[in-house]
Amino acid sequence: MEIVKANQESSISISSQAGQILQAMNGGCVHTLTREALERMIMYLNKLVGARYKDSIEQSESNNFLLIKIMQDFKNTKVEEIHLAFELAVKGKLNIEVYRILDFKAFCDVMLAYEEYKKENIGQLVQMQMLSPKRTEKSYTENDTKNGICIVTGK
Repeated sequence: MEIVKANQESSISISSQAGQILQAMNGGCVHTLTREALERMIMYLNKLVGARYKDSIEQSESNNFLLIKIMQDFKNTKVEEIHLAFELAVKGKLNIEVYRILDFKAFCDVMLAYEEYKKENIGQLVQMQMLSPKRTEKSYTENDTKNGICIVTGK
């Protein structure tokens, strides 16, 4: 007979915003993507913000420049965080307005607003964890199992 240790801990409620951010933070970084995958990501962001260009040449030049700058300056940024940042910006959840253009300045503005949003939401989560009672682990004796205090598994 084996006696299993029981854990006593308080449950912490994670806001949906913090949950989204934590999930996005677990994704892959920009530098792990192929050029084609980065191009698809930029096309997606263009559609998301409703970007308008004079012609396909202007769009191609703008996208190429943006791709190069993202690979240089945001190579360690998580791809899912970029997606989340732009989705939040378009929905009006960030302190920034998204216009119908996606250039490097607009990209940086959205990412900066997202970083502030992330700090606020993750900061609240960390603060909640610090204020919650510490996790305790308690060992039980075989006598405790007779009184129904802990879980027993047979072996």
